[in-house]
Amino acid sequence: MTHLDFEFMGVRKTVIDIFRLEHGKVVEHWDVVQDLSGILTPQQPAHIMDSGSRNTQLTENNKSLVHRFFQESSHTRNQLLSKNYIEHTVEVLNEAGRLGTYFDRAFRKTTKIHRILGENHLVVVQSEGTKAKKPFVFYDLFKVMENSIVEHWSVEQEIPDVIPHGNRMI
Repeated sequence: MTHLDFEFMGVRKTVIDIFRLEHGKVVEHWDVVQDLSGILTPQQPAHIMDSGSRNTQLTENNKSLVHRFFQESSHTRNQLLSKNYIEHTVEVLNEAGRLGTYFDRAFRKTTKIHRILGENHLVVVQSEGTKAKKPFVFYDLFKVMENSIVEHWSVEQEIPDVIPHGNRMI
């Protein structure tokens, strides 16, 4: 998985790519590209994700905690967030302040989780659902420390009616 935040020809974008490898070669690829031009000002810095320590024994526990976050009610969701929780998605900040509240206010609805990937303290959830009654693909990135979600980033893209290839977006 890669996460990019960049400006190209005056347009600020964020991208998350997921690759599936077999025998050292890419055999599948998914991505989401979100235009940030109308969301962030050029002066707002990109928030860099840092996985922290390299303790891979935490990976499964952290993935499980994030999965629970998607399944729980608002009260329980907010209990899974650290008291020092940092939200990096401007829309979540503007609409609700905290991710659990954002989900519960139905600004977006996750209908299916496709993948939960993680290593160390970073976990990414690839899901689909609806936003403003339109189909969307969502990529949510979480940083988990000491059994709490401490940071969240999100990239989303509307699923087009017509895709120029025979594959789906997910």
